[in-house]
Amino acid sequence: AVVSTQSTGNIRSLVNRTQKSIQRRLKDLKAQAAEHIAHTIANTDESRRMFEAVRTLTNSKPHQSIIVHNADGHVITSDADKADAIRDYFEQQFTRNEPPLDPFQGPPRALNTPITAGEVSAALSKLKNNRACGPDNIPNELLKYAGDSFASTFADIINECFETNTYIKAIGESILTPLQKPGKPKGPPKSLRPLNLLNGVRKILSVIA
Repeated sequence: AVVSTQSTGNIRSLVNRTQKSIQRRLKDLKAQAAEHIAHTIANTDESRRMFEAVRTLTNSKPHQSIIVHNADGHVITSDADKADAIRDYFEQQFTRNEPPLDPFQGPPRALNTPITAGEVSAALSKLKNNRACGPDNIPNELLKYAGDSFASTFADIINECFETNTYIKAIGESILTPLQKPGKPKGPPKSLRPLNLLNGVRKILSVIA
């Protein structure tokens, strides 16, 4: 069976429009939150509330750079070179030179039991608040409280992906964040613990699956 180019294009267009809509809404919410905090600072006479508002508006933890050594044991000074070294190390650890899985074979076809809006809603309710975002920069809260229409649309998109063999890039993306292991020497990549920050769409599917 031949996948319709128009159908695939429609799915990608719908995904792109949905992501742009979410990003616009997220920007508006951040602006509203900042305005609310600024209003609190300007209009309160209570020192404690003012202090809390200022702390919320300005609070940010100082960035602590990870120490990474190269193969010769020398400290890597460039952030880009650090990122490359960490990526290469964990890529080798995760794959261990194993051959990649064979791609899906066979004609596109629907799932025997399609994903329902109810399953998506149940998965959304399990997303944790105040978690770091993946590369799409969409927080769990925005998905979690998006409503029934989002759950229905998300289910339709995923079901159509199976029907057309269409891959959504955001599902496979993540941000690899290295964390220093307590008590381990700083420098060797093996002293780092990998933390993958997944996109929300991947988390939803993981819960459903």
